Amino acid sequence: MCWLLPGLLAPFVARAQTWQQDPVLSRLLVHQLVQDRAGLLWVAADEGLFRYDGYELVPLSALATLPPGFSFDRAVVLALDGQQRLWIGSSRGLFRLRQKHLEQIPLPGVGTAPVVVNSLLLHPRSGALWVGYADQAVATFPAPDRPGRRVPLALGTPAVWLGTADDSAVWVVSAAHRVAYCAPHRGRVRPYQPRAELRPLAGTAPLQLIGTRSLYQEQPDGTLRQVLRWLPGLDEANFVPGQQGGGWQWVVAGQLVQLRSQPGAALPRVQLSAAAFERAGQLPRQYTVFTDANGLRWSHSSWQRGCFKQRAGAEAIEALPSRPLARYSTRAITRLPDGRLLVAAYGATLVQPADSPQASLRPFPLTENGHPSEAIPLDISVTPAGQVVFAEENHPFGLLDYRSGRLRRLALPPDEVAFTSSLCVQRDSTGTMWGGSSRGLFRLDLRQERATRYRRPGRPAPLPFDGQEIRELAAAPGGWLWLVTSGGLYRLHPATGRLEHYGATEPGARHLPTDDLLCAWPAADGGVWVGSRPAGLLWVQPGRGLRRQITTADGLPSNTVATVLANTPNQLWCGTFAGLVRYDVRRGRVAVLNETDGLADAELNRQSAWRAPDGALYFGGVGGLHRVLPARFAEGKQPVPRLLLGSYTQHHSRPDSIRTYYLPGRLPMARPLTLAPADAFIEFSLALTDYLAPEQARFEYRLPGSSDERWRPVGSTHVLSLRGLPAGAYQVELRGVSGRGVPATNQLRVPLRVEAVWWRQPWAWLLAAGLVGATLYGLHRRRLARVRQVERLRSRIAADLHDEVGTLLTRVSLQAELLRQQPAEAGPVLERLLSNSRQAAGTMRDIVWGIDAQADTVGALLDRMRDHLDQSAAPAGLATELHVRGLRDAQPLPPELRQHLYLIFKEAVSNAARHAQGASRLDVTLARESGWLTLLVQNDGQPTGAATRSGMGRRNMQQRAGLLGGTLVAEARPQGFVVQLRVPF
Repeated sequence: MCWLLPGLLAPFVARAQTWQQDPVLSRLLVHQLVQDRAGLLWVAADEGLFRYDGYELVPLSALATLPPGFSFDRAVVLALDGQQRLWIGSSRGLFRLRQKHLEQIPLPGVGTAPVVVNSLLLHPRSGALWVGYADQAVATFPAPDRPGRRVPLALGTPAVWLGTADDSAVWVVSAAHRVAYCAPHRGRVRPYQPRAELRPLAGTAPLQLIGTRSLYQEQPDGTLRQVLRWLPGLDEANFVPGQQGGGWQWVVAGQLVQLRSQPGAALPRVQLSAAAFERAGQLPRQYTVFTDANGLRWSHSSWQRGCFKQRAGAEAIEALPSRPLARYSTRAITRLPDGRLLVAAYGATLVQPADSPQASLRPFPLTENGHPSEAIPLDISVTPAGQVVFAEENHPFGLLDYRSGRLRRLALPPDEVAFTSSLCVQRDSTGTMWGGSSRGLFRLDLRQERATRYRRPGRPAPLPFDGQEIRELAAAPGGWLWLVTSGGLYRLHPATGRLEHYGATEPGARHLPTDDLLCAWPAADGGVWVGSRPAGLLWVQPGRGLRRQITTADGLPSNTVATVLANTPNQLWCGTFAGLVRYDVRRGRVAVLNETDGLADAELNRQSAWRAPDGALYFGGVGGLHRVLPARFAEGKQPVPRLLLGSYTQHHSRPDSIRTYYLPGRLPMARPLTLAPADAFIEFSLALTDYLAPEQARFEYRLPGSSDERWRPVGSTHVLSLRGLPAGAYQVELRGVSGRGVPATNQLRVPLRVEAVWWRQPWAWLLAAGLVGATLYGLHRRRLARVRQVERLRSRIAADLHDEVGTLLTRVSLQAELLRQQPAEAGPVLERLLSNSRQAAGTMRDIVWGIDAQADTVGALLDRMRDHLDQSAAPAGLATELHVRGLRDAQPLPPELRQHLYLIFKEAVSNAARHAQGASRLDVTLARESGWLTLLVQNDGQPTGAATRSGMGRRNMQQRAGLLGGTLVAEARPQGFVVQLRVPF
């Protein structure tokens, strides 16, 4: 026999990789996982059938319409056919889920009677479905839509495993460990002596069978011989290996076993890596391993609760163990001149042999003054001359003899007796070594082995950072130094003393969101990346100040950035208190790595970071030291996830109810979603097919066509809630980025229509506008009817007065004329009668004109004014002239305005004709300017006392002006007497 002893297995033992427990699936007793084309996981468990998107388990009852009272009490096995229909083997028989319809499939010999289906296999070559469910037979369905056929097998116990054979046949293994080869029409049991549960390997000749710890090969006489062993002990039952391509994988005895065939080799290649799932005191369990489409391994056991996951492939993070320390917290890291890696940790100083990047760290004893030292270096720098300079907590700066481990302290001036702690060291571009402390900046003279406080040339006054902690120094081109302090960021040119401060108290370009800074990494252009405690990662440029800020809103796991290193000019690595971050400067993408990616603990320490000349990065934290290989983290090698829309939820406010609609994960949708007026909000449940750390995934959305079309983050959750959207049609666009900063390969567009409440609908606005228009039109028509009625009344009264009273007054005047021709004694009386009758006729004509609706125009008023000037001013010997500006003859005038205006004009002209002494001219102006109508009556005579007194005529004019809302002025001026009326028009 070709035994491969455990000592010969060393080349096949892989480095241990980190497994993480899935907190959701671990609540179930999982029997099988499958992944559909959209990327959603389907889970068969003792508790039933579920769909899983990394956040939520959705039971079958929420996905499909089930018969009344029906439920899956136990789902055992699953299979997906080419049409993405899910076949379910359960304790109640065989079922098929097609979209949202669940149907029971009759099994040959039992129909739809309750029976346990233990195994399912969809044959990759023939497309037939094989079912293991009975003691003496299996069933085959030549096509998923055709009835099944019973294939007899003398197994004695039900088939618990089905595997693909070389043709359209299958291998069958029973619960009693019997193996059979089964064609579509009949099967034959192989005469193997039962050896626990073995699984035949398709395509091997002679036939090979695998157990949990060994490989067997069929001999010509039909017996089995063990040809390979990878773990000690006996093969065990309940063995369900997972198949990945041409290989097999499973977990047993705390080891992930990967079995892969090798072209031209008689035996497959075996690879082992640690996968310690069992708790202390428990019996070992066999775990099935399933690899999903994104390269994530899932491991679960049908006999133990707990589901674990691990990212397959080369790891970018390697945790470096230490002996004899099981756990250590690191601070300073550097490479010594002899090639050894030096790590300062709390409680010990450790070294790793040169050229052995994966070797364990060993203690490196330190001595000082001939005695063992418990120094804890916070920062270490190696000069080109091979001197090792360090800053050590609670002590001054010092030098380390890396050969012997002896420490020597640098001398301080006598006035520095209050020195408390050295915090950092840095060599600038001129070769000068500097040290930052809790009391300011020191120049380190390594030749004289002394440290002196820095003072600006020619200015011995204390510097503003002398009383602050200088936590890190960063050298910039041109001899500049960046000082990261507890009071902000300083940029210092030691040779000239030039100093710039950037902080929370500075205005304008030098303002920073915080003064509590922790670390820095200088860029080639003179700028600097700064890590802070409460404000994330900051990018500061000289003279321009803060240019960029990255916080938890942008994907950081914590706003405390403890360390910063640059792998390339466009790729930063930051250690935070909640994980390691890779930041793509050019694309603005954040990738987060934590325990799921190999960190022993996600909390990383301040100053515990170092970049090796070969490009490897070292980060230390409370879980020890980690070696990071950026080359393995190239984005092109990262699995690209898909964005899924698992469900949407609507809240109906009337009635108050919430309903969730589950989707198949893939879009587009056939019809747009509708948000009715009574719906308070709609929520979309998003997910990525990268299930390793779903809590780190980030999602964004935007609403094209809205007032703000920018991409907006969903927040720290995977649920997008939309509420208060204006009515209209939208396309909700969605995108996602995994925790490693890899964007989803697809974007989703969800059509959404928001209906308006009834009074905001267009038809409601049109109806309201029509009603308002009809009402206004009715009111207008009613007003016009009343106006026409009044006009007809006025015209009739005017006509009646003219025809009746006017005729009567005319006859009186004619009779007075005839009487005047009689004897002289009646002359005075007749003269008075004739004068009064003429005045009454004129007054009557004025009244008739005032109420006549046909005279409501500017032209009619002007004609009347001209007639009055001819009848009153001309006989008095006054030359008259009427001026008109800004008015048209056809322009309408309100009756009240026309009548009062004419009567004021008439009174002013009459007063001028009677009382203006020596007047020879009378000018009348009627003008409209800037919304005012002005009447100006002016003569060039001297008024008599009667004209200047406030008599009845002036009072009447003032009252009429008040009724029109205007003003009237009547006064004597050097050029004559003026009456001016101004009314709004």
